Amino acid sequence: MKKGWFILALAFWGVIVLISSPALAQTKIRFSDIGPLDLKTNSYYLMVKIIGEQLEKYFPGKYKIEYYPSAQLYKSIPAHKAVLSGSLEACYSYDALIQTVLGNEVGYPFMCTILPIFDDFDQYWKACMEVTPLLSKEYLEPKGAIIKGKKAGWGGNLFLTKPAYSLSDLKGRKIRIIPGIVYETCAKFMGLNPVAMDVAEVLAAAKAGTVDGIMSTFGAGGVRLKYYSAAKYVTPCNIPGTSNSGFWFWNLKFWNSLPREVREKLDNEILPYAEKEAYKADRLIFDTGWDIMTKDGAVQLKWSDEAIKEYYVKVGYPTVEKMIPLIGEKWIKIVQKYAAKK
Repeated sequence: MKKGWFILALAFWGVIVLISSPALAQTKIRFSDIGPLDLKTNSYYLMVKIIGEQLEKYFPGKYKIEYYPSAQLYKSIPAHKAVLSGSLEACYSYDALIQTVLGNEVGYPFMCTILPIFDDFDQYWKACMEVTPLLSKEYLEPKGAIIKGKKAGWGGNLFLTKPAYSLSDLKGRKIRIIPGIVYETCAKFMGLNPVAMDVAEVLAAAKAGTVDGIMSTFGAGGVRLKYYSAAKYVTPCNIPGTSNSGFWFWNLKFWNSLPREVREKLDNEILPYAEKEAYKADRLIFDTGWDIMTKDGAVQLKWSDEAIKEYYVKVGYPTVEKMIPLIGEKWIKIVQKYAAKK
């Protein structure tokens, strides 16, 4: 009888040892995003899903991925603070949001500062590829965060309750914008009256007439969140408006705690692959976006070549020039070689 109990106790102890063994322990990686997008069209979620699958492929049983859409757990800005505090390991981000979290220091708000001088997505993408990691090293890492991965965003719009065909048509209109110096500065040059508002309240505010329009990126704002359902007049892509570069915002301590082989696999294979697949999903939205919106009743405004030129001369270039002392001349010089105006 005693022998039986001894064998049973020994077996139980063996199970405990196996469960607590470092070889079987899983490292939890919690991700969040920046907007209340449904999972069917949410490329952030797609990236996280692929990251999890790839980690399981290369490091089976080692990592457990958890995903918290910001609409459920965090509202955009707090997600960054959660990463900095270690409550989350990473969140998808745009530079304008990071600037809101970390303040108007030199170097912020990264790439969205110079977006108004670009008229070519590929050139903007190249600029992002060169500048973003340099900015991360100089400004974010000392604060406990690091940028990993780069997925450029493109195409700011104004979604309006009443049409506008020139800058003078926009003067005085109350527009919901993302908080941040670039959006506010751009809005000032356009003569807009910028209003900061939770994204969940924007559609109702536009329908009620509390705001006259919304400044947003084309994919997220136009198609995914259906801003045009409340503000049906849409300006041409990036005329006027701004956009941002996108990337993963990681807690630096956690990132550095990962084994070197894992970090190298994420850097060199997993993140680029996930971003490439997500970009395909985004392009599907961008390529079909106008068809979707117009079928839903949205009206694409036609701006004349003269009006577009006026926008760049009066809004785009002056915005960038005003940002030089804030972002730093050396960064502006790097990106200007890619821009529409040298």
